[in-house]
Amino acid sequence: MLEWTGERYLPFIDPSVCGIEIHYEHLHRYAFASQYVKNKKVLDLASGEGYGTFILSKNARCVVGIDIDHETVIHASDTYKKENITFIRGSILNIPIKSSKIFDVIVCFEAIEHVSEHDILLQEIARLLKDDGILIISTPNKEIYSDDAKFKNPYHQKELYYSEFFDLLKKNFAFIYLLGQQVLSGSAIYPVTSEKIESSNEFVIEREDNRFFFSGYDEKLARYFIAIASNIKPDPKQIQKSYLIDKSNSEIVLLNRQIDQFIAQFQEVNTKNQEAKIEIQEAKIEIQEAKIEIQSLKLKVQQMQNKIFSTEQKNASIENSIVWRLTMMFHNKIVERLLPKNSTRRKYYNMGLSGGRILVNEGWDSFWWQFNERRSHKQIFLRDRKYISETIISFKQTEEINKNIDTTVSIIIPTKNAGPDFEYVLNKIRSQKGINQLEIVVVVAKSHA
Repeated sequence: MLEWTGERYLPFIDPSVCGIEIHYEHLHRYAFASQYVKNKKVLDLASGEGYGTFILSKNARCVVGIDIDHETVIHASDTYKKENITFIRGSILNIPIKSSKIFDVIVCFEAIEHVSEHDILLQEIARLLKDDGILIISTPNKEIYSDDAKFKNPYHQKELYYSEFFDLLKKNFAFIYLLGQQVLSGSAIYPVTSEKIESSNEFVIEREDNRFFFSGYDEKLARYFIAIASNIKPDPKQIQKSYLIDKSNSEIVLLNRQIDQFIAQFQEVNTKNQEAKIEIQEAKIEIQEAKIEIQSLKLKVQQMQNKIFSTEQKNASIENSIVWRLTMMFHNKIVERLLPKNSTRRKYYNMGLSGGRILVNEGWDSFWWQFNERRSHKQIFLRDRKYISETIISFKQTEEINKNIDTTVSIIIPTKNAGPDFEYVLNKIRSQKGINQLEIVVVVAKSHA
């Protein structure tokens, strides 16, 4: 099976891959040419996949297909097996047939633009075509196919404008009929009975300014040229217009399928767009909240800076005051000399200053409470012995410890000589929280004289 590359037309390729137009164009050309080959000996140049040679063989006496690609020739020979068909590998610029003037009709569709030696091709055609034979040849209209479409076919070596194509044929043939081919949208009116209608008429419309109107026949443009060339004047009745009608309406079906795909893609994109809008809106809210928080932090920072500035001003004012200077002079000249650092006197001096600050700033109650706490927690020294320290046992806190004890808790303390810290122990026990009623029993052992 041949692979689709775009260089050769393959009739079995899905239109969604290559487009429906290429099917219409190629099949119509060979159907058009088949009306000129009845009982004729025909040469099909650049026969490709072989479908066109097969179409011509239905009316022709025999057909020879020429193609330069070996794999393509094998495919055509295996696919289209008929007694009146022969496929040969060879170049259209050097056709591997030695005899001359042996073909009644030579067909050369969409091949001349693939080579640049057009004169050599026409010489080969003239060598093999009978004097009264006809050439049916097609090529893209460069103006429409490439220039207007801004398209470059990588397989084409030399495309032709109308005048170039006509002049090339005029150098080799006396009579030329040049027709145009274009895939167009339209409507067909045809008989639905077995009765045959020979004549037909044609109407041409075009859309402009959001409306359709009828236009003249001469205004139609051709995407491809199809020429009938001969050295004898053909019967004018043989030169006819031709129409190809697709009963399966493949183009509309394909377009509708593509429209459905576009709609599905649009809906998917629209859904993602809506989700993105929601995310953007949420992000905007978060940004706004962050801005408010930043503004609040800036305000707090400003307040702190103002407070620091105010404190610095107060400190500067204090440092510049006479009282501060006298205090610092007293501290440096008297305190530092009489009460050196790390001395016992300096320690009591610092304690006195701390107590004074507490008394002035926090009041007498706070001063007295902190004094008692310091006195109760101070280290207790014995004569020529180490001090007695508290032993604290930690328990893992549970929910039960946090609850109040409703019952009476009895604490029994055996002692012989309680010592000076016994009162401190009793006060600590009495200060326990969460016990509704506390009973302390002190058992004193008598000493024997």
